[in-house]
Amino acid sequence: MVRIGGCWETSMQVSDWDHLETTSAEDEQPKGPEDDVDRLGVKISLLTLCVALFLAANWVIRTASFQKCSALEHVTQRNTCYDELRNELLKPPPNDPIRTRGGTSGWAPPR
Repeated sequence: MVRIGGCWETSMQVSDWDHLETTSAEDEQPKGPEDDVDRLGVKISLLTLCVALFLAANWVIRTASFQKCSALEHVTQRNTCYDELRNELLKPPPNDPIRTRGGTSGWAPPR
């Protein structure tokens, strides 16, 4: 910037990087509806991933563990925590609708 008679003037300076600036034909083409659908799909999948990670982290934090139980100071609280942990780990898996009907587990060897 140069001061000329009370006004600040800027002189045109040529950058060494000006010759590298190029425009591609992709930038000049109009965006189609497929691009909007692609962007929406990416946004929905990222949102779904974030919700799934939040739920998984919440599940990990809330479940009882040996570290949480052993960190308790009172023996009665610690024993209660271990009992809850044992009961949680010994629960049978959720019912499979195929197995409850008496069918196979869904997979059969090829004949």
